[in-house]
Amino acid sequence: MSRYLISTRVLLDLAKPDAENRARQWLMKASDRDIAETDLYISAATAMRLPLQIEGDIARAQKGELPPPPTVDQLRLLQRNINKLIGEYEARERIVAMDYSIARRWGGLLDTRLSYREANGSVAEIGSVEKVEIATATEGLNGVSFTYVAYAQEAYATIPGLVVETP
Repeated sequence: MSRYLISTRVLLDLAKPDAENRARQWLMKASDRDIAETDLYISAATAMRLPLQIEGDIARAQKGELPPPPTVDQLRLLQRNINKLIGEYEARERIVAMDYSIARRWGGLLDTRLSYREANGSVAEIGSVEKVEIATATEGLNGVSFTYVAYAQEAYATIPGLVVETP
């Protein structure tokens, strides 16, 4: 049985109402590959960060500091969708908490510079929350690692033990 850890960016795309995005298409095709809903997990860091990020986006949009789109109403819809998705993962006990092995792996990644090129050509760094996700994927749950469902980034190739599937 394979298990999959959904990245924050992929979960965000799953929460968007646009049915045509890559994450949604990946999820719809997952059952064709015998990937059950019970095989999908998220990191506790994702469950913590994503709602806070959207709350911040709403506050910035209300102050006119976030260029449209999205509108405040669109962000509130996204917030409801995210809270619903996270609630579903929580109800089914599929949020992976940080244990000692994940914390140790994350600690090892903190000082590692992991960068990638954005679609617009700019170079970006993998942040701390994403490093928690990577540590969670490689350390796994009860000794079984996850396949990390994330958008491919060249930095992932440098991380031993990380298996990535791109939507």
